[in-house]
Amino acid sequence: METEIRYYFNEKHYQKLLEQLKNNKELKYKGCFYELTIQYDHPLKEMSFYNKDIDGRFRVRCSKDVSNDEASCKVSWKKRLKETTKGLVNKEEEIEVDFNYIQLDNLIFLLENVIHMKKVESYERYRNIFANDDIEIVVDKYPFGIALEIENKGNE
Repeated sequence: METEIRYYFNEKHYQKLLEQLKNNKELKYKGCFYELTIQYDHPLKEMSFYNKDIDGRFRVRCSKDVSNDEASCKVSWKKRLKETTKGLVNKEEEIEVDFNYIQLDNLIFLLENVIHMKKVESYERYRNIFANDDIEIVVDKYPFGIALEIENKGNE
């Protein structure tokens, strides 16, 4: 189970957030990555991932390190747990499967043309990752603003 909280900022705070996190001796800077995310829904309306009973997201995400162009991709299922609505911290179930970047077009073909999953949305961002054994902090730069996400990596 994942526990995370997210804050949103105006773009003018981007550099200051990065500097503060880079100066934190307890965190390791893992780099900046360009990410493309595509979200899909179940082909049957009555089984939509977006209904209140399921409240999940099926995603395909590819990430490229901006410093060396290395890429990684994954398919992920993320579902909010019922107790999430009781506070500010999200509690989620998350399952991920990694795959090779060169297979991206084949996977999209299978999802859209064989399984007939519906593309709901896609977005891109630049993600800066800071972490240690217990926590991961990311600063995401979207075309419309900045998000800071803090995620507990421990067992609780």
